[in-house]
Amino acid sequence: MLMNGLRKVYVVDYQCWRSAVDFKDETIETYMATLLVEMTEDSSTQTSTSKVIQAISVAIACHSLEIQLSHKALRKLCECLLVTINKTNKSVVELEPVKRLVNSDKLKKALTWIAKQFTSLRYVKDPSWMYCLPLVHLVFGLCTPFEEKTNATGHADDKPRWWGVAEIQDVVAFFKSNKNKSVM
Repeated sequence: MLMNGLRKVYVVDYQCWRSAVDFKDETIETYMATLLVEMTEDSSTQTSTSKVIQAISVAIACHSLEIQLSHKALRKLCECLLVTINKTNKSVVELEPVKRLVNSDKLKKALTWIAKQFTSLRYVKDPSWMYCLPLVHLVFGLCTPFEEKTNATGHADDKPRWWGVAEIQDVVAFFKSNKNKSVM
């Protein structure tokens, strides 16, 4: 609703941009990229939980508004989504607040969307999407923190779940087939 109002004022009424796409590209994408850079700076005083929740918010917004982030911004977004463990409590620090604050379906779609964005990077092999894997595993219910490993690997299954990437199988296939040099 807010976006529609801003678009109407700046694109339609005052014609500050030629189209809604230009408006989105120059404002929202720039804002999201700047926010991600600030979140990953060493001087950031954010807790890991607030960083993950803010990154999830960016991911959900980008997914729902169809915002194409730059390669650098995608890397920063994935970096912010890496969860941390608390060995003493045998838990993932950010998991409970994320479950409390974020709609599970939207989060699943946003995490899948992030990983798939890396398939558009034709000239670079970037493993940054793997920062999201622990959160993907937890959100999709593939494992729980500190659970005992199982012997049931299911390597021959039609939908391989043993590595926890069934939902992003096309991303893994693209990454494996990409012959470009890996960057990190």
